Amino acid sequence: MFSLIQLTQATEAKIQLLLAENNKELKLIVGDNGNGIPKDVLDGKVNGMGLGNLKSRVNYLNGRLEIQSSGLGTRISIWVPLPLEAEKEGII
Repeated sequence: MFSLIQLTQATEAKIQLLLAENNKELKLIVGDNGNGIPKDVLDGKVNGMGLGNLKSRVNYLNGRLEIQSSGLGTRISIWVPLPLEAEKEGII
């Protein structure tokens, strides 16, 4: 969150954690009203630690990552599959 606010000059940020409609994934959404992530960073032309680490962690969890960014803000959505044990134990 610190990087999000400091680097994008956001004045507002929102975090949501939801159970996806299929009840088999958790969905994390982080959004802000900052000036967006530079296109060269999104395209992978500039290497930074933040997005690379995020992509690696999501990949490790067999998740999906979607990033939408413009001069009006950024929205990062992450879907992570729930363990089968959660379904077996009636948690979901």
